[in-house]
Amino acid sequence: MSNEQIKKDLLIQRAFLKKELDQLRFIAEVTGTNQEKEIDKRLDRLLTIDKILEELEKKK
Repeated sequence: MSNEQIKKDLLIQRAFLKKELDQLRFIAEVTGTNQEKEIDKRLDRLLTIDKILEELEKKK
């Protein structure tokens, strides 16, 4: 798989994670439930994706 394809896939995953984060925050706000663990999981994945994308940019 080329770096460009990897980058595209990661950007798509990143967009989905951001959408999930928005949904989890909304659910937590509306229902008053604690979604902190789920939000933290998504944030960790988001940070990992950002690090990988940064490394891919350095390789160019």
